Amino acid sequence: MSVEHTCETLITFLQDLGGHGPFGRHFAPDVRLLDLHTGQIVSGREAVERNLRYLHAEAFDARLAITATVVDDEHASLQADFVGRHTGAFGGVAPTGRAVDVPCDLTLYLRDGTITALAEYVPLDRLMQQVRAEP
Repeated sequence: MSVEHTCETLITFLQDLGGHGPFGRHFAPDVRLLDLHTGQIVSGREAVERNLRYLHAEAFDARLAITATVVDDEHASLQADFVGRHTGAFGGVAPTGRAVDVPCDLTLYLRDGTITALAEYVPLDRLMQQVRAEP
């Protein structure tokens, strides 16, 4: 894959993710998601899509505000801010409607135009502090 093709895949994936659209179409059938904060690994297209959809569209109405990217033929690394509102149960806390804004990192591994693996880091302690914060 070329850097240009990696960039195209990354851009359409992020547009689909941000619009709560069909972002799972960018995943290989055996894609894996590694949560670097917890060590949890999620495997398979449907399970990874469900995990990301829960975080971005159910527990939160959130988007990634990209602050930096590094891309090569088979990888993309992003630094971003996870920005949105707490709209669904998360970490044992019922929806609060509170704003959240935490830095995060996402690395994608690509092959033949599909995402084969993702590694994400979201500082859950900071996210939970914002969810539980008094208005």
